[in-house]
Amino acid sequence: MQLEYRAEVARISWPPTTTAPPKAIEGNASTNYQIGVGAATADFSWICAWVGEWLAVRTTDPARAGRALSALDSSPQLPVWSMWDADGHDLLRQATTSARLGIANPMETLPGALSCPAVFAQ
Repeated sequence: MQLEYRAEVARISWPPTTTAPPKAIEGNASTNYQIGVGAATADFSWICAWVGEWLAVRTTDPARAGRALSALDSSPQLPVWSMWDADGHDLLRQATTSARLGIANPMETLPGALSCPAVFAQ
Protein backbone atom coordinates (compact mmCIF):
# COMPACT_ATOMS: atom_id res chain seq x y z
CA MET A 1 0.00 0.00 0.00
CA GLN A 2 2.75 2.47 0.88
CA LEU A 3 4.49 2.07 -2.49
CA GLU A 4 1.23 2.72 -4.28
CA TYR A 5 0.53 5.70 -2.01
CA ARG A 6 3.96 7.27 -2.59
CA ALA A 7 3.71 6.77 -6.36
CA GLU A 8 0.34 8.54 -6.48
CA VAL A 9 1.55 11.35 -4.18
CA ALA A 10 4.42 11.95 -6.60
CA ARG A 11 2.13 11.84 -9.66
CA ILE A 12 -0.41 14.47 -8.62
CA SER A 13 0.11 18.22 -8.12
CA TRP A 14 -0.40 19.48 -4.59
CA PRO A 15 -1.30 23.00 -3.44
CA PRO A 16 1.75 25.26 -3.21
CA THR A 17 1.81 25.39 0.59
CA THR A 18 0.95 21.73 1.19
CA THR A 19 3.24 18.80 1.78
CA ALA A 20 1.58 15.43 1.37
CA PRO A 21 1.78 13.16 4.38
CA PRO A 22 4.91 10.99 3.92
CA LYS A 23 2.94 7.78 4.29
CA ALA A 24 -0.62 6.57 4.42
CA ILE A 25 -2.14 5.72 7.76
CA GLU A 26 -2.54 1.97 8.00
CA GLY A 27 -4.47 -0.42 10.17
CA ASN A 28 -2.78 -3.02 12.32
CA ALA A 29 -0.05 -5.33 11.02
CA SER A 30 -2.52 -8.03 9.97
CA THR A 31 -4.55 -5.70 7.72
CA ASN A 32 -4.52 -6.62 4.04
CA TYR A 33 -5.31 -3.96 1.44
CA GLN A 34 -6.77 -4.34 -2.02
CA ILE A 35 -4.91 -2.97 -5.00
CA GLY A 36 -5.83 0.68 -5.38
CA VAL A 37 -6.22 1.57 -1.72
CA GLY A 38 -2.84 3.31 -1.53
CA ALA A 39 -3.56 5.48 -4.59
CA ALA A 40 -7.09 6.22 -3.37
CA THR A 41 -5.72 7.29 0.01
CA ALA A 42 -3.33 9.72 -1.67
CA ASP A 43 -6.09 11.05 -3.90
CA PHE A 44 -8.42 11.56 -0.97
CA SER A 45 -5.70 13.52 0.85
CA TRP A 46 -5.17 15.55 -2.32
CA ILE A 47 -8.87 16.48 -2.50
CA CYS A 48 -8.81 17.50 1.17
CA ALA A 49 -5.65 19.56 0.56
CA TRP A 50 -7.20 21.47 -2.35
CA VAL A 51 -10.41 22.10 -0.39
CA GLY A 52 -8.23 23.45 2.43
CA GLU A 53 -6.31 25.60 -0.04
CA TRP A 54 -9.52 27.15 -1.34
CA LEU A 55 -10.79 27.78 2.19
CA ALA A 56 -7.49 29.43 3.15
CA VAL A 57 -7.25 31.82 0.18
CA ARG A 58 -10.80 32.38 -1.03
CA THR A 59 -11.01 35.93 0.34
CA THR A 60 -7.37 36.96 -0.01
CA ASP A 61 -6.10 35.51 -3.29
CA PRO A 62 -8.74 34.97 -5.98
CA ALA A 63 -6.20 33.56 -8.45
CA ARG A 64 -5.08 30.83 -6.03
CA ALA A 65 -8.69 30.13 -5.09
CA GLY A 66 -9.46 29.70 -8.78
CA ARG A 67 -6.53 27.28 -9.19
CA ALA A 68 -7.85 25.28 -6.24
CA LEU A 69 -11.27 24.96 -7.87
CA SER A 70 -9.67 24.00 -11.18
CA ALA A 71 -7.67 21.32 -9.42
CA LEU A 72 -10.82 19.98 -7.75
CA ASP A 73 -12.54 19.94 -11.14
CA SER A 74 -9.97 17.37 -12.24
CA SER A 75 -11.01 14.95 -9.47
CA PRO A 76 -12.87 12.64 -11.88
CA GLN A 77 -9.47 11.74 -13.37
CA LEU A 78 -8.25 10.35 -10.04
CA PRO A 79 -8.41 6.64 -9.17
CA VAL A 80 -10.44 7.42 -6.03
CA TRP A 81 -13.29 8.83 -8.13
CA SER A 82 -14.31 5.37 -9.30
CA MET A 83 -14.56 4.26 -5.65
CA TRP A 84 -16.99 7.05 -4.73
CA ASP A 85 -20.70 6.76 -5.32
CA ALA A 86 -22.84 9.33 -7.11
CA ASP A 87 -23.57 11.12 -3.82
CA GLY A 88 -19.85 11.73 -3.29
CA HIS A 89 -19.46 13.01 -6.84
CA ASP A 90 -22.44 15.34 -6.40
CA LEU A 91 -21.18 16.61 -3.05
CA LEU A 92 -17.87 17.76 -4.52
CA ARG A 93 -19.35 19.11 -7.74
CA GLN A 94 -22.04 21.08 -5.89
CA ALA A 95 -19.44 22.53 -3.53
CA THR A 96 -17.18 23.74 -6.35
CA THR A 97 -20.11 25.08 -8.36
CA SER A 98 -21.37 26.99 -5.31
CA ALA A 99 -17.89 28.34 -4.61
CA ARG A 100 -17.73 29.77 -8.13
CA LEU A 101 -21.05 31.51 -7.47
CA GLY A 102 -19.67 33.05 -4.26
CA ILE A 103 -21.48 30.65 -1.94
CA ALA A 104 -18.87 29.31 0.48
CA ASN A 105 -20.96 27.15 2.81
CA PRO A 106 -20.86 23.89 0.79
CA MET A 107 -17.05 24.06 0.60
CA GLU A 108 -16.85 24.98 4.28
CA THR A 109 -18.69 21.78 5.19
CA LEU A 110 -16.64 19.48 2.92
CA PRO A 111 -13.75 18.81 5.35
CA GLY A 112 -16.21 17.45 7.91
CA ALA A 113 -18.34 15.63 5.35
CA LEU A 114 -15.25 13.97 3.87
CA SER A 115 -13.60 13.39 7.28
CA CYS A 116 -10.50 15.20 6.06
CA PRO A 117 -7.42 14.90 8.27
CA ALA A 118 -6.86 17.95 10.48
CA VAL A 119 -3.55 18.60 8.73
CA PHE A 120 -5.55 19.91 5.77
CA ALA A 121 -7.95 22.07 7.76
CA GLN A 122 -7.56 25.77 7.15
